[in-house]
Amino acid sequence: MTSFIAAREQVKVLLQGSKVALTSDLWTSPNKMAFIGTTVPLLSKEFQPIDAIIGFKQMLGGHSGYNIAQSFYETIVLFDLQERVRI
Repeated sequence: MTSFIAAREQVKVLLQGSKVALTSDLWTSPNKMAFIGTTVPLLSKEFQPIDAIIGFKQMLGGHSGYNIAQSFYETIVLFDLQERVRI
């Protein structure tokens, strides 16, 4: 867990002050568990593409609009991206 938290903090630092575009993917496992993943595409200092996973959550219930919005918003808040998402 310590490594996970440290890696998450590194991504937060990397994203500081940047406007970001986000992608998400939804799927249901064979045993009927719903998941949402959220990524942010970045360029490294060497201009190499990076897809940083900033969210991967199991959703309680199905892929309803409410569940999707709640999970996506929680990820945006966790990384303090509320005012920096490009549309």
